[in-house]
Amino acid sequence: MKKIVNILQSDKGWVLADQLVFSCVSFLTTLVLAKYLAIKQFGEYSSVVLYLFLVLSISGALIVSPFQILQAKYTSSKAYIPSLFFMQLIMCAGLSAITMVIANLYTDAFSAVVNEWPLIICLLTGFLFHDFFRRIFIATKRPKLAFVIDAVSGSLQLGWFAYTVYTTGLTFHLSLVIIAATYIPSVLIGMISTFAIIPSVKDILFYTKQHVESGKWLLLSSFFQWWSSNFMVALSGLFLGIKALGALRLAQTLFGVLNALLQMVENYVLPIASKMYEKSVGSLKEYLQYTTLVSMVLVVPFVLVCLLFPQEIITRLGGVDYAEYSFAIQGMALLYVVIFLGYPVRIAVRVFMLNRHFFIAYAVSFAFSFLTAKAIIVQWSLTGVIVALILNQLLMLGYWQYVLAKKKFVLWK
Repeated sequence: MKKIVNILQSDKGWVLADQLVFSCVSFLTTLVLAKYLAIKQFGEYSSVVLYLFLVLSISGALIVSPFQILQAKYTSSKAYIPSLFFMQLIMCAGLSAITMVIANLYTDAFSAVVNEWPLIICLLTGFLFHDFFRRIFIATKRPKLAFVIDAVSGSLQLGWFAYTVYTTGLTFHLSLVIIAATYIPSVLIGMISTFAIIPSVKDILFYTKQHVESGKWLLLSSFFQWWSSNFMVALSGLFLGIKALGALRLAQTLFGVLNALLQMVENYVLPIASKMYEKSVGSLKEYLQYTTLVSMVLVVPFVLVCLLFPQEIITRLGGVDYAEYSFAIQGMALLYVVIFLGYPVRIAVRVFMLNRHFFIAYAVSFAFSFLTAKAIIVQWSLTGVIVALILNQLLMLGYWQYVLAKKKFVLWK
């Protein structure tokens, strides 16, 4: 018991607590919006979320990810982290300008979203800065502060949503207002806890150059990774309507629980797998086989319930308007079976340090989506989108397995 208490009070325990709060708030917020917004409005919200994930991948590739590598080199510099803040501010300004340009190139399908572009820019800024401070605190071994800003923002967000649901009722516009506003306290806490000095322009330019040099390939990889994962989803809203996008995002949210579990497993397994590889290739293979079989105890029951009771699940989560999209739950269940079975292959690729092949796999996946998306969606509607997502995963896993086989590493042989 004492050992468990020590772990919970350690940095690792605070990181775990922060991840739990972050994931729970995101999951509950999505469920509340799916339940109390009209399905069309939830689809509009989902399109905003997809856009936020895209700008987050851009920002992360040029700012946060290079920082995780460069911080050891510049750990003695008091100007480094404050310079990052101004780099993030410049990034937000640039992305806001791009958002305004996009607002003038919209299609009628997304007119309700585009009309909210000033509010979306506020949300984008708060979202990026919140994530920026959260990751900075974790990387600099201050996970308790990361937990604080997530807890403050999350509790305000869920509390405000609960109050609104039982008083005036939720709308798409009000939902954006609530989420954007509840980032303000966390960003203020982050600024107060981060600034040691005001950096010079010379410092900002120097560190910007270092980050661009370190992050340019990460930016390209993150671009392909986002598009390979979300291109089909985004086009489903364009070709099938905003309702179909909302239904698909609701199904993805449910499986976000499983995705969080897989990410936690990867974070835990990867260091141990690396140690096993140092012993021998056989030890690595045995360890990955063992962890896969153990993880199935958690994953298989969840997937089976989703396959057997899709309509009950989606109507309980979103309401009767979603009943016609119950097949999306089954499709996502099959997708995550593929993802789950491929996770050991993904971990093996990382252990072998085959980073270039990570990029190639995502590029191939994006190329497939780009070339086939319209035909698949027009022919098979939302079912086609899910099938394409499964094929994307199989393409990546097939390529990674081919690369590993050339190294004479076949996991289940």
